[in-house]
Amino acid sequence: MNDLCMVDKRDLIEVWKILEMLTVSIDRLGSFEIFHGEEAAKNALHDFIGAEVSERIAIARRIISSALRASDPSVGYKLEIMAENEEDIGYWNGPKESK
Repeated sequence: MNDLCMVDKRDLIEVWKILEMLTVSIDRLGSFEIFHGEEAAKNALHDFIGAEVSERIAIARRIISSALRASDPSVGYKLEIMAENEEDIGYWNGPKESK
């Protein structure tokens, strides 16, 4: 049996909830922008992504990282290497410059 199947279902549900929250919320923010404008949407996003949401995202990351490391101890090194590849991960690096 795959070690990832041994991850507590409550943890996986928590990860799913966070991903679901982000997916639906970003979609709703897109719709909000259509009716209220870009500046209002930026302010709404700023209000939404606060300490609580950031912490929930960090928890989901820890759950997945722990599950992957339990599945294969060498994955820890691979995750660190991947995290250093900013283009592959898609980190935000500030506003895009206008051309």
